[in-house]
Amino acid sequence: MDWLIFKIIGIPTVILIGYIATKLGWIQPVSLKTLNKLLINIAQPSLIIYTMTHQTMGEGIGQLILWVIGLLAVFYAVSAFIGWLFARITHVPVEDRGIYEFSLTYTNNGFLGLPIALIVFGAASEWFFLMVMGNIFCVFLFFSTGILTITKNSSRKRTRKELFEPLLNMSIFSALIGLFLMLLHIQLPTPVNDTLSLLGNMMAPLAMLIVGVQLAQNPIRSIFSETRYYWVALMRLIAIPGALFLVLTNLPIPSPVVVILVLTAALPSPALSVIFAEEYGKNAKLAAEIVFVTTLLSIITLPFVLTILTPFFN
Repeated sequence: MDWLIFKIIGIPTVILIGYIATKLGWIQPVSLKTLNKLLINIAQPSLIIYTMTHQTMGEGIGQLILWVIGLLAVFYAVSAFIGWLFARITHVPVEDRGIYEFSLTYTNNGFLGLPIALIVFGAASEWFFLMVMGNIFCVFLFFSTGILTITKNSSRKRTRKELFEPLLNMSIFSALIGLFLMLLHIQLPTPVNDTLSLLGNMMAPLAMLIVGVQLAQNPIRSIFSETRYYWVALMRLIAIPGALFLVLTNLPIPSPVVVILVLTAALPSPALSVIFAEEYGKNAKLAAEIVFVTTLLSIITLPFVLTILTPFFN
């Protein structure tokens, strides 16, 4: 238990440092887009390739991957229905329903989930490898069904090029490269490995700093006056992962799969909702506020979730 507490206590600490540094003017909000690009295009791809080239497809790992991807597909389908139902029960305006549904369906798996898994499991662990494989599947969903969800009821129709272009991103490219190297048992030269390791290890602290910068830009008092956000946070951070935990622990499912699924389910709403909303003319301010509230409250809920999952760790 102590080792986990010492690991996860650094998460809110680095977020707080990012928040304070922004408030003091050491990190300018205008640099957020650059930091995001560093994370998405350099740190995360490096970590994915490093992790995949340090894994062997040993006995049982293929079955675990199928468990993770299959159950994630079911999880996102059920979450999508919950988001659809929530938007109608709470009488969300038609033009904003896609934002709420996206926020309750998907989680911040790549941006926050991978760094947390890196801190808890380590880059060379089989558990982190499963988290990476789950994230690859989530990336495909984000840029396909995710965009369809967030642009629901939109008057702007997307071209065929716009439908497929988002799938051409660094996360997917790096996953394909890593898979190619792993299946062919190609060992990268030591200098390349060391470089990938250095860049990949940058992901966790960089992601936490970015969250701190994002939190520092929002007027907290006005945001917390919207009661719907509390309900979204309750569903996203507690109710959905709690129900999933109860279901999975009463089924004959391998422990690594339980941990990866519940950790993924307990993450806040994805920051990609803001990017998609801006890109397709939806309510980006609403998306940003939901991400802000769920991310802020996840600082409290995630350590608790990881503590609950401790008995499942090897």
